[in-house]
Amino acid sequence: MRKISDEKDIPALRERFFAVRVRTKANQTRIKGWDESRKAVLIDIAAAPEDGKANKELIKHLSRLLGKRAAIMSGQRCRDKIIQVED
Repeated sequence: MRKISDEKDIPALRERFFAVRVRTKANQTRIKGWDESRKAVLIDIAAAPEDGKANKELIKHLSRLLGKRAAIMSGQRCRDKIIQVED
């Protein structure tokens, strides 16, 4: 895993589709780094994975960070997800 100092250090965040790996019940919601072997953005989510709370927080965080609407295309019920960023 490569830690980052700024979200702009992760080129995948500029793509229309990208992979994420989520860790729930974290201390805070944040981009944690980049996993080169999985080709995925590592994201900590403060919410618990119940009733879609963690997914909602993930989308809210990514949409705010990217300034565009984001959606989960696959992985609704697992920690590995594919995100789509809408124009």
